Amino acid sequence: MGQRALTRRAGRPPPGSPEIAAGPIICPVEDSDSPVLELAGAGRRFGSRLVLHPVSLRVARGTVCLVHGANGSGKTTLLRVAAGLLSPSVGSRYARERAVYLRPGSGARARQRVADAVRAAAVLATGEAAGVASALARAGLADLADRRVGALSAGQRARLLVALAVVTQPGIACLDEPTAHLDDAGAAAVWTAVRDLADAGCAVLVATPNRIELTPEPDARLRIAGGTVGVDR
Repeated sequence: MGQRALTRRAGRPPPGSPEIAAGPIICPVEDSDSPVLELAGAGRRFGSRLVLHPVSLRVARGTVCLVHGANGSGKTTLLRVAAGLLSPSVGSRYARERAVYLRPGSGARARQRVADAVRAAAVLATGEAAGVASALARAGLADLADRRVGALSAGQRARLLVALAVVTQPGIACLDEPTAHLDDAGAAAVWTAVRDLADAGCAVLVATPNRIELTPEPDARLRIAGGTVGVDR
């Protein structure tokens, strides 16, 4: 796949499913001949408002890229553009792999059992119901496999996000505040799972609010304010 031309990806899944896709130059990773994801001057408007200012970046396989900023800064818009769920109003988005966008509470219906939600996501993404038990274990949800999603706490829903990301086997994972409402131990477990995803070859973009002192050192760190993205050295 390394020599294959970058291709545009887009599309929306059925309701209640994981959302699977499809300015100055910012390179959050070292220069690469084959980035798995590239934004080229990509920006996004809603009506007359420019919510995401044009940004260019390339992300390689096996990379964890942290995007931090306050609520309303444009993190979610950036991740949804990166995942192919929002088309850039200006510029372009290219990807070599399937992308998934997940936030706590997404990808599952309240009445589903946790294991069923993870199994359904696996089938939707890969056509097979493989890896469910492993994904639940890595997310710390093995003991809650039979619980209804609607009965999960906020922290447990964040763990479910990790399980969904693991089982869908994306090439690009865009995780929107996956540590929301977690205590320190829960957040550490999520970051371990994020690094495991990257070590398996996935490019992982993680949005988080400004409180980042608990975040392990990522491969790259971006900041966003008022829709403008910059490198956080």
